Amino acid sequence: MTKGQICLPNGRVLATVEVEPAGDLLLGRLIHLEDTVNAALFTEYEHAVLSQLLVEVELLDAWIAGLSLLFISEQGVVRAVDDLQLYPLQRTVSFSLSPSDGSGVDP
Repeated sequence: MTKGQICLPNGRVLATVEVEPAGDLLLGRLIHLEDTVNAALFTEYEHAVLSQLLVEVELLDAWIAGLSLLFISEQGVVRAVDDLQLYPLQRTVSFSLSPSDGSGVDP
C-alpha cells in the first residue's frame, strides 16, 4: 500500500489516504479527513450515493472535479486526481491519476 495526501492546488491537505492499485484505479482507506470545510461536501456526496440521488451525485461529482485535486505520494510524486470517490463514513477512497509527463509533476 502507498500512503499519500490528497491536496488542493494551493497545497492545503484535504485527506491522508492509503491506497493500492486495482487496474486503472487506486483503492484504499481514508486515514484522516483534514479539511473540515470540504469534509461536509464529501459527507453529502456519500449520503447522495447511498440514497441513489443521481442528479445530486452528478452535481457533486462536477463540484469535486472542479477542485483540481492532487495526490502527493510519500515519495513526493505529485499527480492530478481524477474521479475521486471519498466516503468519510465508510472510511474508503478510490480515484484514478492523470497521466504523468514523466517529470513527477503534472502541468
